[in-house]
Amino acid sequence: MSRVLNGYECCDKLQKYQGDVMFLFGNKKNRSDEQMANLQKELESLRSLYDSASRENEDLKERMKDVKNIVEENKLKKALTQNLSSGCMKNISKIQEGLQSNIKFLEDIGVLTVDNENFMLDIRSNANSIFNTDSIIQMANELRHTAENLNGSVSAISEVINLIKDISDQTNLLALNA
Repeated sequence: MSRVLNGYECCDKLQKYQGDVMFLFGNKKNRSDEQMANLQKELESLRSLYDSASRENEDLKERMKDVKNIVEENKLKKALTQNLSSGCMKNISKIQEGLQSNIKFLEDIGVLTVDNENFMLDIRSNANSIFNTDSIIQMANELRHTAENLNGSVSAISEVINLIKDISDQTNLLALNA
């Protein structure tokens, strides 16, 4: 037969052929030895086919159980993988935040290091200036000279202010007389 019969089809055919066999046995007029042998062979063939289909059905049931188990296992693996991936992503985000914070701290430390370096250079320069008395004397002389110039400028400014005051007083007098 070109197609496999399922269990129900086999049962139906067996019952039909058993009925035919019983009819033939019951009716001795229509029966011939050759027909009987052919029916007997076909009955055996159908029983064999039925047994084969039953075994195949059992095998398929077992395979279905295996497939269901594999599907369940894959679902569990998928869920586990998703949970692990989700947890990894959260942890990676936290690590990235920590790294960004550390980078900011390092940048601040870099700025402070440059500031400290400049401060240390200023201290070194000042220390060199303090220990160099010639430069101190020279700076003091320059300061005295600048103070003398400033004193002269203040005197000149005072004279200009007094002159402006005198002109203002005279202007007020002229305004009163007018």
